[in-house]
Order: sequence, then structure tokens, then C-alpha cells
Amino acid sequence: MVAIDRLYDRVIPRLTIRPTTPESWSLSSRIYFQFPEYLTYCDQLMPVTFDSFGVKFLYPDNWTQVDRPEEEGKEGVTLELPSGGFFAIERVSTGDLAEDVIEEVADSFAEDYGDIEREEINLGGNADQETAVEFRFYYLDLLIISRLAIVELNGMTLVVQMQAESRDFDENERVFAALLQQLRGPI
Repeated sequence: MVAIDRLYDRVIPRLTIRPTTPESWSLSSRIYFQFPEYLTYCDQLMPVTFDSFGVKFLYPDNWTQVDRPEEEGKEGVTLELPSGGFFAIERVSTGDLAEDVIEEVADSFAEDYGDIEREEINLGGNADQETAVEFRFYYLDLLIISRLAIVELNGMTLVVQMQAESRDFDENERVFAALLQQLRGPI
């Protein structure tokens, strides 16, 4: 007599319980429910905490943390989305200039994918301490969006890359923004 509707909030998923029959809507109907037997949590997305190399944030539990080769060190993390995109963070030397890092990434994309589009963007963070560029290129007839942000905080320089096929990127853009905001710290 009770149905469970799952509301999709990209950052914090919730369950809502709603009666399916008119009788169960009435408080005077004297129908008692044993809610635990109706609730299932097996497909609920719950946040997972990443905490390493001075960086801590929550991310959806259906994202997968990719194992890093030893030569890449322990100063970064890559999280794969179920749809095939990724969110990556790399801690770089504080002396590295944002422009140099962006040029290195642009050269790598151009070498691997040919023509790329590039646009400087504002991600709404502290403009004095952040540089952001969005790259667009085609791979197997799919438009790929790769957003690169260089974030300076607490004496660290982080290179944050958010990349997915354009439709998947649009679907996950709010989650990417929430993760980036967590890295920036309290508002």
C-alpha cells in the first residue's frame, strides 16, 4: 500500500514515501505500516569521503576511484563516472605557473585529438586564485568537454580536470561544481 518514489537530487539523493491508495492518505483510516519492510536502500547513492594528500571532499559512491600507477605518485586522484567521464585532481609544485600547465594540457589534447577549441571561463570561485579553461574536441564522433581549473589554496596548487562526453558533462555539471566548491573550502 506504500510506494517509494526516488527523487534524484544530483548531489544528495533522497527517498520519499507516498501512499498509493486513498485510504492510506487518511490519518483516520487506522492503517498501520511497518515502514522498514517497504524501504530498500540497495540502490541509494551515498557519499564517499576522499581524504589524502591534504585534500578532503565527498563524492557519489557510484563513482570509482582509479588505481594510480606508482610512477604518478600519491599526490592525485582520478574518479571515474559510471557514464565514462572522470574527475581528476593533481597536486603540483607551487612554483608551476597556471599558464604553463594549461599549455601542456592543450598541447597533449592537440597531439592526441587534432583540432581543439579552447575558451577561458569563470567558474565562480576566487578569480584571483583560480584559472579555468574549457577544451572541446571530437573523439569517435562524440563531442568531449574537458574543463581544467588551477586552484591555489592553503599553500597548494591543484589541477582539477572534469571531463565527459557533452551530454554526460551537462548531466554531471552540478556535481562537478559541488566537488570544486568543496575543494575551495567553506563559502
